[in-house]
Amino acid sequence: MKLGSEGLFLVERLEELTLPAFEELTDRSEPFALKVDYRGLPPPIEELDLLHLIPADPSGLPPGTLVLRGGAEGFELLRLAPGAHAPANGHEQVARVVRVERPGRVIRVDSRRWRILGSLLVGVPGFPRLYAWWRRISWLATKLFHPFPCPVNLGPPEALARGVVEKYSCPGEVARQIQLLGGELEEWEADLIPRVLPRPGRLLVVGCGPGRESVALAKRGFEVVGIDPAPILIEAARRHAEAHGVGITFETRSAAELDGPPGSFDAILCSCYEHIPTRRRRIETLRLFQRLSRPPGVIILTAGWYPTRGPRLALVDGLRRLLRGLLGERFTTEPGDRLIRHLSLASDAEVPCYYHAFHDPREILEEIEAAGLTGERDPEGPWILRRPG
Repeated sequence: MKLGSEGLFLVERLEELTLPAFEELTDRSEPFALKVDYRGLPPPIEELDLLHLIPADPSGLPPGTLVLRGGAEGFELLRLAPGAHAPANGHEQVARVVRVERPGRVIRVDSRRWRILGSLLVGVPGFPRLYAWWRRISWLATKLFHPFPCPVNLGPPEALARGVVEKYSCPGEVARQIQLLGGELEEWEADLIPRVLPRPGRLLVVGCGPGRESVALAKRGFEVVGIDPAPILIEAARRHAEAHGVGITFETRSAAELDGPPGSFDAILCSCYEHIPTRRRRIETLRLFQRLSRPPGVIILTAGWYPTRGPRLALVDGLRRLLRGLLGERFTTEPGDRLIRHLSLASDAEVPCYYHAFHDPREILEEIEAAGLTGERDPEGPWILRRPG
């Protein structure tokens, strides 16, 4: 299985692993940490695990050693087979995996237990299939004794909202967002904005982050106000605007803390809707947007849905629905509420944050209409909301 750079992330450098970077690390014999965004990798590696690797000479490694190999055709995570230590060509480099980390667990791959297991996997015919069956049975047993993939009760909405701010304020996440900053809109944004906002006006960007969209829109003639509850991102946004020579008002506040006279903005762009805890608060936020926007009141809302839901998540949501029926709004966690660990490959997986996963577009539309707005999904993906009539 060949791996591309887009799913291999150098944690220290906050960038994708390229072949030149891999060659540099191996030539210098420099240990490094790598996050992998692939499935179907050799055990014990799972999707989004953090790997710690040390460059090595493959000719000195025993059979079964778990290595990352890089060559002209890409990267590969594999166990060295007997008699196959030498690279296929002189351009390949190798680093051995010494430790695998995921939330709540650290696996030392260079331990005696894993060295023996690795040699059995490559040296004993039939053992890989037997081991795969054992892993499957273990996985089923784990799910049986731990049926809930996330807590039934996530706690008060105020704590969830604070957790979102903490997640976006993690140093690695902030550094990665700043690193990816540019002064231009993404392709879908550049197509959408002129269609729904043909003339520049006063624009509110909710969840502006470090200011990418705000700067790009200000350069197109919009008078932009950007808000975000994370102070560190607002400071980054101010520096970004200054570097591009545009004047933008940035404020540290959440959508719920917005104020101002009715009709303050020609349009509102919101990219953090799914991070707002509870249906009631999301609807209140939309009503606030409606009050702050002047007719025709264009609101661009990014919100997706996830029709696929496994039986364990369905069980959790069913229990939440039952508890809400018994306790009403005293039980604040709702079906579809999730805790996610990765905003990007730079995220600290030990710090989860709140996210609401809509099951289908009708759920989103029901909230839009409950706020007194009309909404339609644009072909580019976002929802376009307007005042009725």
